[in-house]
Amino acid sequence: MLHLLHAISVQYCQCKPIPTEQNGSFLYSSNGTLSPLINSGRGLSTASSLSLRSSSVTVDSQKTSNGNSVVVAVYSPPTYFNQLKVETKTIHVIVKDPNNFSFSTMDIPIQIHKLPIVLVHGIWESSKDTWIDTNFSKTLEDNSFKVYFADYTSHYAETFDPYKIPKIGNHGIDSINKTISTILKTYHSQSIADSQVDIVGHSMGGLMARGYIQQLYYKNENNYMKGYIHRLITIGTHTMVHHYHQFYTISVMMSIALILMI
Repeated sequence: MLHLLHAISVQYCQCKPIPTEQNGSFLYSSNGTLSPLINSGRGLSTASSLSLRSSSVTVDSQKTSNGNSVVVAVYSPPTYFNQLKVETKTIHVIVKDPNNFSFSTMDIPIQIHKLPIVLVHGIWESSKDTWIDTNFSKTLEDNSFKVYFADYTSHYAETFDPYKIPKIGNHGIDSINKTISTILKTYHSQSIADSQVDIVGHSMGGLMARGYIQQLYYKNENNYMKGYIHRLITIGTHTMVHHYHQFYTISVMMSIALILMI
C-alpha cells in the first residue's frame, strides 16, 4: 500500500493523504512550484522560480520505518497570487505515473489563501488612528487581504525593553503574540494550514515586532522553526537590518504597494 501525500507550503494551503496501490515514480504538475521533499537526484522541478505560473516534478517513492512507501511533493504558491484581488484560489495538482499507463491520473484540488496581515501601531497612537482613519486597512481589505490589529494602547510607553517582563517580553510584544495566536487558531479550526503572518509596523510598532522576533518562543515546532513572521514591513521605524529578517522603512503608500507586489 502506497500512501500518496501532497505536502504544500503550510502558510497557504490544505493537505490530506491520498491512498493508492501504486509504487515507483510519480509526476506532479501544477500552477505554482513543486519540488521533492527528499531529493533522490532525479526529483527535480522544471520550475526554478516561484514566479513561474506552472511546474512539474518527478518524485520517487520512499520507504518508511514500518515498511510502507510514501511519495511526497512540496507545493509553493506562485508569487503573483498576492497581486490578485481574491482571498483564495483553487489550484489543481495533477499526479500520474509516467511508467505505468494503467495508473489513473489524479487531479488533486488545493485551496490556497493569502497570508493574514497584522498591523501594529506606534507609541501614543491606536489602531484606529494609524490604520482605520487613514484607510490603510481598508485599502488592504479592498485587495482581498484579511487584516488584524495588534493593539497595546492600554500600556503605551510602559516599557520598550523586549525582555522586561518574563515570558512575554513586554505588553506590545505580547499583543502581537496573542493576535497571531488567535489568527492561527481560527485558521486551523477552518482546516487552513497557516503557520505565519505578514506584519506592518508603524514607528514603535516596528520595534515591537522586532522584539517579538527576539523572544525564545518565536521559533518552535508549530512554525517548523521558521518563526511566525513571513514578511515584516516597517514604516518610520528607526532600526538597522537584523539578521533574522529584512526590514523596510518606507512611506505608507509604498508599503501598501509592496504588500500587493510580493
